[in-house]
Amino acid sequence: ILALSATIGNANQLCSWFETVRNESVSARVIDAPKEEVVLKEHSARFINLQRYVVAETETKDGKKKKKLVKLHPIAAMTPERLLKQPNLVAGLSMTPTDMMNLWKRMRAIFPGTALEELDDPDNFFNQKADEHKRITLIQTKDYETHLKKRLTILSQSHPELYEKLRQAQLPPPLKAQKDVSDILYGVVEQLKQNELLPAVAFQLDTYGAFNMFKKL
Repeated sequence: ILALSATIGNANQLCSWFETVRNESVSARVIDAPKEEVVLKEHSARFINLQRYVVAETETKDGKKKKKLVKLHPIAAMTPERLLKQPNLVAGLSMTPTDMMNLWKRMRAIFPGTALEELDDPDNFFNQKADEHKRITLIQTKDYETHLKKRLTILSQSHPELYEKLRQAQLPPPLKAQKDVSDILYGVVEQLKQNELLPAVAFQLDTYGAFNMFKKL
C-alpha cells in the first residue's frame, strides 16, 4: 500500500490495524498460523523542496508602508539547542539548492578556514558523487543538506558566537499573524508574478475565510 502524507496522518495506527486484521484473517483459516508483522516504511524526501517566503511590511523612502516577499531560510529556526536535542525537527527543515548555496557562502565568509572541512564546499562534495555527465541528483542534494546540518551542529558548539551571527543574519523581520489577508493578497500575487514564482498555491484552512478573501480579491 502506498499512501501520501497529505492523506495519512496516523500511519503507525493504520499499520497496527492492518497487522491485526491480517493475522486474525489468517488465524481463522489456518490452525497455529504464525503471526506476521506488517512493516511500515516512511520516505520523507520531497521531489522538489519548496522555497519558503514570508510577507513582511517595509517602509519606502517616502515613508509609505509596503508589503514585501522575504525569503525565509530554514537555518533561522536551527538554534544550537534544537540542533543537539531535536534532530527530527531539524531534519524536517528542508533546504532548496539555493538555500544551501547561500548558506555555504555565508559559512565561508563568517567562519575561519581552519573550522571548515573540505567537503563543506559543494564543489568538492558533488565532485565525488556526480556521474561522468556531471549531473547532480535530488538524493545527492539531500545528502549534502544532511552533511551541512551535521557540520552546523558541530560549529554551533565549537564557535557559538560565529554560529549565532550566521543564524541571526537569516532571521526574518518581525511578523504579525493576520486572519484575513484579503487587503494584501493582490499585491502579494503581483510580486509573485514579477519574481516569476507563479503558479503558486495558497492555503486558507477556514472555508468561509477563503470565500470572503476570494470575493474581496
